[in-house]
Amino acid sequence: MATITKTVKASGGDYTSLSAWESAEQTNLVTDGDVHVVECDDFQQTAALVIDGWTTGVSNFITVKPAAGQEHSGIRGTGPRIVASSLAFQVNESYTVIEGFSVSTSGSDQSGFFVDGSVPQFILFDRCIAYDCTGNGFLIGEADTTMRNCVAVGCTADGLVVYYGYKGGTILCENMVAIANGGMGFDEFANTLAVKNCYAGGNTGVDFDSGLTMTTCHAEDGTGDTTTAYSTSSGAYFTNVTAGSEDVHIASASSALIGAATDLSGDFTLDFDRETRSAWDVGADEYIAAGGGSLPAIRPYTSRMAHLLTR
Repeated sequence: MATITKTVKASGGDYTSLSAWESAEQTNLVTDGDVHVVECDDFQQTAALVIDGWTTGVSNFITVKPAAGQEHSGIRGTGPRIVASSLAFQVNESYTVIEGFSVSTSGSDQSGFFVDGSVPQFILFDRCIAYDCTGNGFLIGEADTTMRNCVAVGCTADGLVVYYGYKGGTILCENMVAIANGGMGFDEFANTLAVKNCYAGGNTGVDFDSGLTMTTCHAEDGTGDTTTAYSTSSGAYFTNVTAGSEDVHIASASSALIGAATDLSGDFTLDFDRETRSAWDVGADEYIAAGGGSLPAIRPYTSRMAHLLTR
C-alpha cells in the first residue's frame, strides 16, 4: 500500500487550493490500493471544498491536514483555512480524516463544516475550528462522525447541530468547545448526539440541548453536568472571551475545567495544540503550566482510523 501525499500552498506546492486538489486527485483508492494525504500551508483560501467522487475504504482513506509547522494556534484566523461565501467544507465520502483545519463563511445562512448523512460513514474532525459562520459551525447528518478537540465560535446559528440523515449513525463530540454562537452550543435534532468532556458558554440559545447523551460536560447556563462560568476571571478561566477575539486556552490553574474530564486515552491522548493530556481537562485545551509542553510529531493516520472503527 502506498501513501500518496500532495501539498497545497499559496505558491510552490502541487496545488494552490484544496478545491483544485480535490478535483484533480479524486480516484478509486481501494482499486489503487492507496492512502491519500493532502498537506496544507498556513494561508487563507476562498474556494469552498466538496470531497466527493472518490472510492474509499477502511484501509484506503483520505486525510486533510496541516503541513509540518503550519498548524493553527487554537484561535480563529490561524493555520490552514477556508473563508468562503458559501458552505465552506463538505464531506461526502466515508473514511475521511480532517485535522487542524479552520473555516468561516460570509454568505447568507452558510454553515462551516458539513457532512451529508445520506452518504458517508466514519468521518473524523480533529482540532478543527469553525468561526464566524453565517449558519452553523458544524452541520452533521446522521452518519458515524467524531469531532475531537474542535471549536465552534461566533457562528450566527448553532455551534454544532445534528440533523436527520438516512443511515442512523452516531455523532460523538469529545473535548469540544462551543462558545458565543447565536443559537445553541450543541443542538441535537436527530437524537443521536453524545457529548463527552465538552464545554459551552456565551451562546444565545441553550448551551446543551436536552435530548443528547452527556458525560462530564460543563456549561455556563446550567444545562451541563456542571455549571461553569464563561469568564477569564472565574469558572473556566479562558484566556479571552471578548467577542471576535475569543481564545479558549485555559489561562489559570484555578480553572474548574482542569482535571474534571473523563479519561479518554483509549481513543486519543492529545489536545488541540497536540500537547499530551494528563489531568484530562474539559474542553479543547489541556492546561500546561508556563514553560511546559512541546508539540509532538503527528501520529500515523492508520491509528486514527482504527479508533473510529472501534466506536
